[in-house]
This record gives sequence, structure tokens and C-alpha cells, in this order.
Amino acid sequence: MVYLSVISENISLGRYNCKQYESSSIGVNDNEMTLRALFSALINAGIIPYYLHLLDRVDGSAHFEVSAARGRQLIQDLRNHLPGYAVPRLVQEIAGQPSKTLM
Repeated sequence: MVYLSVISENISLGRYNCKQYESSSIGVNDNEMTLRALFSALINAGIIPYYLHLLDRVDGSAHFEVSAARGRQLIQDLRNHLPGYAVPRLVQEIAGQPSKTLM
């Protein structure tokens, strides 16, 4: 599973709802069609997607993990079907690094 960072206020995106969360994380499927629909809905609502996060490795979350290679495939699919401003950056937080690492 990948997570999307969104900054918004009282925005409804169909089944994706964001209500006054700052940098909230909304879990979405690691499915091309689902991500295309989500990012299209975000753009239509006036929200520019910023990050697509690879999951941080923590105990009990392995069944949600998406590999970096799969994450890059998802981003490439988004680039092939959406305008550039609708495609977020694929990032991961790596221990010891001062900020998110672009994948």
C-alpha cells in the first residue's frame, strides 16, 4: 500500500474524504486505475498531489508493503496517463536521512 500526502480543508473526493487534516495520509490501493482516479479527483478539486510515500517498515505492516520497483511502475503509469502536475513524487523515509528520499 502507498500513502498520499494531502494538505486540504473540507474537500470531498467521492469516497476519499479529507476534512481539515494537515499532511494527512490516506491509504489507497497499489492499483494503477485507483491511483489515476484518485489523482484526477484531487486535481479536479484543486489539490496538487505532492508525495506518494512508500511504506515505512514497521512490525506488523509487511502485508501492506509495495516494493520500490512497483512504486516506480505506478509512477510511470501515472506519467503515461495524467498531466505532469497531477503526478506526485515517489518518496520514502530512510532511517538516518535528514528528509524524504526521492525514489
